[in-house]
Amino acid sequence: MNLAVIDVGSNTIRLLVASVRAGKVEAADERTAWVRLGADVASSGAISPLRLEAAAKTVSLFAAEARKLGCMRVETLVASPGRQAENGGELLRRLEVASQTPVRLLRRDEEARLAYEGAVSAAGAGGLVLCSVLNSSSSRASCALSAAWKASASALVKCDDRKASAGPLASNCDL
Repeated sequence: MNLAVIDVGSNTIRLLVASVRAGKVEAADERTAWVRLGADVASSGAISPLRLEAAAKTVSLFAAEARKLGCMRVETLVASPGRQAENGGELLRRLEVASQTPVRLLRRDEEARLAYEGAVSAAGAGGLVLCSVLNSSSSRASCALSAAWKASASALVKCDDRKASAGPLASNCDL
């Protein structure tokens, strides 16, 4: 079964198409577009009409690509731009219309937890996971390893036989 997550962040919009087989999640395709929504939020508090349009177009293209790849489910997740921008609600509405997918705004703690769970899940037994708090316009937890974003997106796929849980490092993040 193929599933897709479209991740709308401060700088990039990413698509991960994942294949789920026998409880294992494998990346099947990945795309990244640099839209830089956070630059507008940082400078004016709102996302400009030009960047709103760029985000909607990108999400529409990524959703269409996911459907071409046979995805049974496509979900769009919006991180800090949707929470911090004065016009975050408009961003969510535009993305939902453009992508024809469910659009969900992630809470700060949820974003951090998903990043942690994805990193732990991708690292597997004996893998190395590095978690730190980044000081930016919004402090947020970030978990890094060689395929950090893929890891965080893959945590969104919940399989009955494979569940990740937040560990002690997640509770140390100052959100």
